[in-house]
Amino acid sequence: MQALQLLQRKADQTPLQLYTKTRADDGGWFIGDQAACHLHVEISKPHFKYGKDKGSRIDFGTNMNQPRLQRAYEELKANYRGLSGYADCIEYLEEMGCADAPVKTLIEYGLERGSYPPRLNRGEQFADESGTVYTH
Repeated sequence: MQALQLLQRKADQTPLQLYTKTRADDGGWFIGDQAACHLHVEISKPHFKYGKDKGSRIDFGTNMNQPRLQRAYEELKANYRGLSGYADCIEYLEEMGCADAPVKTLIEYGLERGSYPPRLNRGEQFADESGTVYTH
């Protein structure tokens, strides 16, 4: 029943909100945990950041640029899995259209059975004939 309700909400264009959203002092919103994984949105410079670590910051641009949102999504999946705020950030970014890159197979890479995994681009995944998934 719950899946049907979610589909009905999507069909009605009613926004889904399965993440924590708290008001920030500057009038924007925090998604996730401000002290750990968080997105700061509905402000002049929306971004992802881990706590106060400026080196982790990924700016989205005023128009919430999709490639930058996707970059934050991939960065979260690669480096912040399981940390506080992670699940909320992932849920929000998925609602914004972010998704995992598809896993390629040997055939899609044009390789023969028993070949070594190809050189992967950052964030790209590869599955060999045994089903083992490699990620760069």
